[in-house]
Amino acid sequence: FLEPVPGPVGSSTLLGRPAWLGQFWDRFLEPVPGPVGSSVPLGRPAWLGLFWERFLDPAGCLMSDENVLYTGKRFWVERCQQVLADGSVHRRDIVRHPGAVVILPLLDDGRVGLIRNYRVAAGKTLLELPAGTLERGEDPEDCARRELAEETGYRAERLQRLAVFYASPGILDERMHLYLATGLRAGPMALDAGEEISVVPTAWDEALAMARDGRIEDGKTLVGLLHYAAFGRTA
Repeated sequence: FLEPVPGPVGSSTLLGRPAWLGQFWDRFLEPVPGPVGSSVPLGRPAWLGLFWERFLDPAGCLMSDENVLYTGKRFWVERCQQVLADGSVHRRDIVRHPGAVVILPLLDDGRVGLIRNYRVAAGKTLLELPAGTLERGEDPEDCARRELAEETGYRAERLQRLAVFYASPGILDERMHLYLATGLRAGPMALDAGEEISVVPTAWDEALAMARDGRIEDGKTLVGLLHYAAFGRTA
């Protein structure tokens, strides 16, 4: 009875437990009254907390396919109910994303392979590191090689994972895998339809100056440059 509900078409993600479970929760598992004279409930029975942690959604969210508000090409939006330890229930809207890679291409002469990329959401062209979304079941390193070649034309002899981080965990579950790419060979780009990208090899000190003075506004690019500046160049 408690099998997860499959996610949207083309997704390997499970949406969580069926909708009837939330109704069962609300109807039969009322909070336990607190001490005499107290208006604060103790919460659900102790056994239920153990059951919840072991068998239900790790985020403590009651979800079903009815909670999918929007399904797009690259992501979908879910509404769930988060049940806290005190038994209180809070509604959350979450953008579900398969994850992405961001690549710091370092040329043999020390320049970094930035790109100029027009972003519709920002309404302007941004200076960025090349990046891209994971395909279903794709290994992040394979994705990094593919996206690097498509967006810059560079083929990397070596890839080194530097970090994994959440892009914006307040609303989004996307995890970004940061790679350093070295031993680069130039080749043809293979842009997706609608992409407007050009490669801008940039001296390392100039790239850091761009991060400092605001010419670079893209978050993942700031993470990539500053992480490598702080930890990678002396490793």
